[in-house]
Amino acid sequence: MNRSIALTVAFAFTVLGSHREICAQGDAKGLQPVLNLADGSFLLPLKFEKKLDQASFGIIALYEYEGDGLIVHGKTEYAVQLPDVSPEEKLAYGFVYFTGWPNGTLDSTHLVLVEGYDGDEPRFFLDLNNNLDLSDDASAVEREGDSDQYILTFHARDHPERKFPVRTIFVGKRQVYVDDPTRLKGIEQAFGPIQARNGGKGLGAEFWLSDKRLNILSADVKHAGLKFQIGVHDWDCNGAYNDEGVDMILSGEYGGEFLSTSRVRGATKLEAKALIQLAGQAFEVLEVDPAGKHIRLIASDRPYTRISEGTQLPSFELDRLAGEGLTIEDLLDDGRYLLIDFWAHWCKPCVMGLPEVKRLEGEYPDQLTVLSLHRGDHAAGMALIEEHNLDWLHAKATDVLVETFMVDSWPTFILVDPQGKILEFGTSVAEVRRRLDAVRKSHGKDLPGPRIR
Repeated sequence: MNRSIALTVAFAFTVLGSHREICAQGDAKGLQPVLNLADGSFLLPLKFEKKLDQASFGIIALYEYEGDGLIVHGKTEYAVQLPDVSPEEKLAYGFVYFTGWPNGTLDSTHLVLVEGYDGDEPRFFLDLNNNLDLSDDASAVEREGDSDQYILTFHARDHPERKFPVRTIFVGKRQVYVDDPTRLKGIEQAFGPIQARNGGKGLGAEFWLSDKRLNILSADVKHAGLKFQIGVHDWDCNGAYNDEGVDMILSGEYGGEFLSTSRVRGATKLEAKALIQLAGQAFEVLEVDPAGKHIRLIASDRPYTRISEGTQLPSFELDRLAGEGLTIEDLLDDGRYLLIDFWAHWCKPCVMGLPEVKRLEGEYPDQLTVLSLHRGDHAAGMALIEEHNLDWLHAKATDVLVETFMVDSWPTFILVDPQGKILEFGTSVAEVRRRLDAVRKSHGKDLPGPRIR
């Protein structure tokens, strides 16, 4: 895929002439038109949907502006040029992560100034061109109706059409923290040390900004009898959507409220001729517009072999941390469910969760086999295994296994049924316990044979 030859919608209309066919969509649903091309491919226009994610958000800690034309970033003082602000209002500043402006004054981050951060009508000023002069930037802030939420939109250097919107709301105004101030205290404890390391006079968490990156463009599509949702994700936050090996193609249910960026939930890394699956049909990705305005696909008869929920567990060998090697088939012959736990000694949630996995394994000795796959320094992993007396199978989370199972967070639990079918990616100990309780009630106490350890 060559970024310099990206096909635009206008070019397709002009050059293809009589070979084009516009498939009209239902306007009531705001669907985008599908453009069928002469080579059998089709082009889907995409747009920013501003969809909510599943409670996923980040934090922009704010610092009080103390005057003298100075801010602090990374323990270093920088001179700034202020915009036209009211002398009666308090000023605060923070930083938004954005990599689309190389060689700017601040590396991979842009300054945001907030006037009246302690009132009901704050004003945001963005250093769009990353020169710490807030007086030479156009307005790029949109308030969402009468809400307390604002959209801050940055754009890539020399490519203003490549946008990077961020939805923000003051943490203290998020309903979950209004209802439960103890959770606000937890946020402050978690992010306070990071704020302190940066320098500057930090404000309390009630004045921080909760941010959600809107770096996904998407469309609901009806095409060739299929209904699906598709999107592109600017994974590296630079305003471009066609960085091969980095950015993502997302797929989901037609009309869904969000698109997951997790590969186990349908996301695919953008590669040359990447294969994706939409509504059960395989498609090859021919092109993604650099600004994410459209994606071009063609139906493919290439086999779609990526594992997912409902598919059979692939065959693979296990390199055990102690003992002789095994194949995964050795664990599927005893009639038990299999819980695969990808974990690492350097992952605090992984280590904190080991006692809970141990309790689960002990509660269902006749129904469950646990396989822990460790990543990193295996000597450190074995020390933790011995410390917690984890008496089950332990093997290495090799590069091949991490890629095969698309592990992008730690820990990751995968539940497999006794016949080797993958039941759930990214499950939890609580969900496994619920499922095994239901199995125990429905099947009685037919005991499988002894487990391999």
